[in-house]
Amino acid sequence: MKGAPETRHSLLARLQGSDNDGAWTEFVTLYEPAIYRFARRQGLQDADAREIVQEVLLNVRSLALKPPSNKMERFRAWLATVASYLNLDQLHFKGRQ
Repeated sequence: MKGAPETRHSLLARLQGSDNDGAWTEFVTLYEPAIYRFARRQGLQDADAREIVQEVLLNVRSLALKPPSNKMERFRAWLATVASYLNLDQLHFKGRQ
């Protein structure tokens, strides 16, 4: 995902812990703007982009994140893939209305 912050293994590892509120807040602070910009660049309006942000963050939160080896760019690629599919779903849904 172009423009996404550098993914830190330590942050992803902290998301796995049972006391992860601070890590989650940090994750949202770092990634929410990048996901939003990505959705807007895909042609979504503000409200739709914000909905995509929420969906992506819910997907991340619901996973039992396991840091992907030593290549953090894999996480960003996964994040971009999730956002892309949600954007496509949103655009497809709007086209059917």
